This record gives sequence, structure tokens and C-alpha cells, in this order.
Amino acid sequence: MNFTAPDPRFKKEGSTELPGNYHGGDPSGLRSDALDGTPGEGHYQDTGCHLQPSCLNCTLPQCYYDVPRNQARDTAIYKLVVEKKVMNQTVALEYNVSTRTVHRIVQKGRAR
Repeated sequence: MNFTAPDPRFKKEGSTELPGNYHGGDPSGLRSDALDGTPGEGHYQDTGCHLQPSCLNCTLPQCYYDVPRNQARDTAIYKLVVEKKVMNQTVALEYNVSTRTVHRIVQKGRAR
């Protein structure tokens, strides 16, 4: 692999910013260590979420983003596929999700 070649995915006209809030690495847009560097060499801003100003000082027992948000949807999808034998493609269209999401929900439900 050539890690010093320019990466066109992140090179924007007139901009040297990298995606997200990553500020480490080579500002020229080269991949040398900008995306594949040693962990800890970059600077990540701890901006928290809308509930807490900082992740490192968070008082919640579980991260807001780790809590499942679609339990009712997942339960309904699982029941349609497993109990009512509705095809995955039909369920995916009805709930506006991918068939892979339906497969994942069914597998997670069977593991319980």
C-alpha cells in the first residue's frame, strides 16, 4: 500500500481539513499518518453530546449513543419475520431499512 499517495476522498478544493473532528496528521491531505497513524498522535475534541459537555466527565451510567433507540421497532420486525413468516424484503420496505438490518435484528432476537 502506498500511504503517501494523496487520498482524493478527503481532498476538497481549497481546503486541507480532514473529516470529522480529527486534527492530527498531515494537513496536506496525504495519508501518511492522517488516517492510518499511531493511535494517540491526533487531537480529538471531547465535545460530549447534547446531555453532557464532555465524554470523559460524563455522569451517565451508559453512553447516550450506546442505548438502543429502536427496541419497539426491532421487536415488531422480529415478530413479523419469525412469527408471521413475512419476507425480509417486505419488512425492510415497510420499515424503510435495509434487508441487512432486518437480518441483524432477527439474529439479535434469536440470540436472546
